[in-house]
Amino acid sequence: MSSELDDLASAVRSVLDRRWSDAALRAAIDSPAGYDADLWAVLCEQVGVAALAVPEEFDGVGAGVRALQTVAQELGRRLIPSPFLGSAVFATTLLSAAGTPAAGTLGDLAAGTRTAAVAFAGEDFADRALRVRDGSVSGTARFVLDGDLADDLVLVAGDG
Repeated sequence: MSSELDDLASAVRSVLDRRWSDAALRAAIDSPAGYDADLWAVLCEQVGVAALAVPEEFDGVGAGVRALQTVAQELGRRLIPSPFLGSAVFATTLLSAAGTPAAGTLGDLAAGTRTAAVAFAGEDFADRALRVRDGSVSGTARFVLDGDLADDLVLVAGDG
C-alpha cells in the first residue's frame, strides 16, 4: 500500500476507534436509518469517504478503486453499517458516467449530505425489467442496494 492509502486507512480507523463500539452497532442497526448518521457525517466531513469515487470536477476526490477498497476494508473490519457501497461507490460511479447533468447530485453525494440507492435491472437481476419514464421508476427488482437508506434518489442500472 502507498503511504496515501495507509493514511486513508489510519484516518478511517481513527474515527471508528473514537466513535464505534458494540453498543453503537446495536443502536445503529435498531435506528430508523439502519446506520449511524452521525458517524457517516463524520466519515464524510473529516475523511471524505463519500467523495472518493466522485471526479474532482464534481467536487470529489477522484480516487481509484484501491482507495475505495481501503475504506471498505476498514468499515468491514468493524462491521459498520453505512451507505458507503451503494451510495458512495456504485451511485457516484453511475452518476459520474452520466456526466455534467448529474453535477449537483454528485456534489451532494460527495459531501455525504444525500444518499442514493442503485436498483439492478435486467435479465439476471430483476423479475421484470424496471422502466424509467419522466423520472418515475416502475417494475420489480430483486436487488435494490441500499434502497432503505436512500434519501430520494434511486438509480437504475441494467440493460433495459
